[in-house]
Amino acid sequence: MKEDFLHYVWKHSLFDFLNLKSTRGKQIELIDNGSHNTNEGPDFSNSKLRIDGQLWVGNVEIHIDSSDWYAHQHQYDENYDSVILHVVWQHDVDVFRQDNTQIDTLELKRLIPTGVLENYNGLFNKKTNKWINCEKQLKYVSMFSVDKMLKKTFLERLYAKENMINELLMKSQNNWEKVLFQLLAKSLGGNINGDLFVDIANSVDFSLIMKCSSNLLLLEALLLGQANLLDDDIENEYFKNIKKEYSFLRKTYNISPIVNGKLSFFRLRPPNFPTIRIAQLAQLYYRYNTLFSILISNKGIDKYYDILGVELSGFWGNHYTFDKKSNSSSKKISRNTIDILLINCIIPLKYVYEKHIGKTDVYTVLSEIRRIKHEKNSIVEKYLEIGFNIRNAMDSQAVIELNKNYCVVQKCLKCIVGKELLGRGGV
Repeated sequence: MKEDFLHYVWKHSLFDFLNLKSTRGKQIELIDNGSHNTNEGPDFSNSKLRIDGQLWVGNVEIHIDSSDWYAHQHQYDENYDSVILHVVWQHDVDVFRQDNTQIDTLELKRLIPTGVLENYNGLFNKKTNKWINCEKQLKYVSMFSVDKMLKKTFLERLYAKENMINELLMKSQNNWEKVLFQLLAKSLGGNINGDLFVDIANSVDFSLIMKCSSNLLLLEALLLGQANLLDDDIENEYFKNIKKEYSFLRKTYNISPIVNGKLSFFRLRPPNFPTIRIAQLAQLYYRYNTLFSILISNKGIDKYYDILGVELSGFWGNHYTFDKKSNSSSKKISRNTIDILLINCIIPLKYVYEKHIGKTDVYTVLSEIRRIKHEKNSIVEKYLEIGFNIRNAMDSQAVIELNKNYCVVQKCLKCIVGKELLGRGGV
């Protein structure tokens, strides 16, 4: 039994509320359950009850056992003096306010319908082999509820990105181009190297990035040097040149490579090696001096693939690392990688920018992201396997958020899917 289940039962009156009696035998008439409080203090505020004919307005506190009142030390907290009813699953001890007046207790154990309890136990049954709680019962849930929950979690994810972008803007004094560079760096670094790529992006003043952007060799030298990838002595002309250029930059601008961590090549496919991703980032800013303005003014998803699909040439045409030559192959930023950049960087940043200038609404974002293919990762694949209809990037972003903030932490009672399952006649 979880306390949040009792919160849910009380909030939605999923119990026999017509003939209520307290543990002391007092008649209780429920007029208003009150407002659910998710912050500190009693669980429900402004509840209205009649107890033995007398009207009470105040707070309701909910526990599994009555003795939890003392376990949580509410007897010493004046915020709980306003509690007018103690609602519990099981009554095991009387409770009192600080002035020693007894608080009436309502025991729910025999008041919750069997069907509701069975649905709850079926959802949270740990004995069955389940990846997430609802996977065995998903077939009973309406697609309307699933779609509604996915839209909710996508928006929650978008708003979290909005908050993160606003923090970056505040730190950069609203330098949108710099924030784009930071976001692109993190996404190109991927799950393994993303944080270190952010460190590289932040390791020098952004004005130096822009100053070097007219010279590709210089920009590559700056980024690869700051990535701490130029310490070796390798006998090829390209490596010697960028090492020389980086030495010049280091002395001239008093800069140093990142020291908190080492970029990983382990278990990465060669096209995702940090050397290639850094060279692609340099190529983008060499090609487009005002990349932010170009991306923000773009209309339509398809054009983004033309803008961002830059290709490496020269040394990187037949290398993935400095020391080993490979067969010549395309090092173009792939369509799948561009999708990731659109999902994690460009669309959220464009949303924040247009909101900043008072031009946008969230439906523009929904329209754009629905035109992008869904992501391919272990979480998305698992939701597809258990029956979720994941049609596009909006859905894949939604299930990633759903998994992280609802399924893994078992917040089923805050999920539209979980609520529908609890409301069924049986599972």
